Amino acid sequence: MHFGQKSGKYRQAFGWGCTNRIQNGRSVCDSYHVREDVLYKTYVEAIKEITDNAAEVMETIRSGLEEECTGGTQERLHEIEERIIQLQEATLKAHKAKPRKSLVHSGLRGFFAC
Repeated sequence: MHFGQKSGKYRQAFGWGCTNRIQNGRSVCDSYHVREDVLYKTYVEAIKEITDNAAEVMETIRSGLEEECTGGTQERLHEIEERIIQLQEATLKAHKAKPRKSLVHSGLRGFFAC
């Protein structure tokens, strides 16, 4: 998008337009400039509509997330959790099986008073 100023003999307006069209002409982009005041008004109306219907918007988002997290996604998450548990158990088993030197055998026999 490009911000610019159009001015003529009797008018002066700020607006937004496609940079590609401005640089390369109408043959590559047939969009039109949008006046700054129209863009601002439209934006404010859209935000007002969203805030007026915030509960409905949140419900739409929530239901979309629930749909996304059901079926294959939930199954895949369960598989990943199971694999994490398996890896943790294997790590613990390997750690317990590791031979250790006792303090008695390491020459620290008299160091600890027990």
